[in-house]
Amino acid sequence: MLSVLILGLAVINLPGISGAACEYKSYGRRDPFVPLVGVSGTAAMGGLHNIISVEDVSFHGTVIDADGKKAAVINGEILRQGDRVHSVLLESVGENEITIMINDKKHRLKLYEDR
Repeated sequence: MLSVLILGLAVINLPGISGAACEYKSYGRRDPFVPLVGVSGTAAMGGLHNIISVEDVSFHGTVIDADGKKAAVINGEILRQGDRVHSVLLESVGENEITIMINDKKHRLKLYEDR
């Protein structure tokens, strides 16, 4: 017995949709397609790859995962303690501060000043 399989290909044109890029109309709301972290400031200009001095660093916060591993949000990107990206090494993460090495020079950054 010979079986024949026929595949059909249909092209559907929907009104108002073309090959051109679509634009999201926010009507004053946040664009859900833009990440919450890394959309402004130095992170949008290059993240961790363009850091050459401490002035290029924007320290946003610290994170502790379920396993107790510490990380920091730097220029909109998450680095775990001990991670190195180009010239940046995240040495230590505290509750309010981090210690980073940039081109073998140590810097201590605080989220806020202790009172």
